[in-house]
Amino acid sequence: MMHFFPFLIPLAALCIPLTVVVGKYIVQPLAGVRNPQQGGDDRRIQMLEQRLALMEQNVESMERSMARISEVADFHRELAAPSATPPARADR
Repeated sequence: MMHFFPFLIPLAALCIPLTVVVGKYIVQPLAGVRNPQQGGDDRRIQMLEQRLALMEQNVESMERSMARISEVADFHRELAAPSATPPARADR
């Protein structure tokens, strides 16, 4: 479990900004579109759709990065684990 701990910090560093971005760029504009007093015209909706598309691309990129981090963690875990079979010795 201790070998995986150093990888938790980058994971947290990626998740915290994601929640801020989702809150700022997705939830607030959605609230504005639903509120008729602020004017939910077509241009505003189009801008919101563009923002949402960019956010989806960013989330997909983060998912790929997280998968790579997981693969690296697995690789390091395998390197640190003691080998089940001793290396073969050459008899001379």
